[in-house]
Amino acid sequence: MIMAILSVPIGYYVVMASRTMIDLWDGQTWPNRLIGFSFGVIVFTIMSWFLLKEPLTLKTAVCLFLCLIILLIQFLWK
Repeated sequence: MIMAILSVPIGYYVVMASRTMIDLWDGQTWPNRLIGFSFGVIVFTIMSWFLLKEPLTLKTAVCLFLCLIILLIQFLWK
């Protein structure tokens, strides 16, 4: 029941954050999607390494590098 009650204000803040990001990127929604995807991959990798003691393989390192490239393109290319 607590999660159901908290979902309303959290959902509102997610919508408002999306609206703010869309305004920031001149009405485009794709940068939000790519930024969210990249941060998700980075956070998942860090948490898997820290909490589950999963080693950082070459494949994972390459994926992290590609996520960083995506973030740099989104933030620096205007």
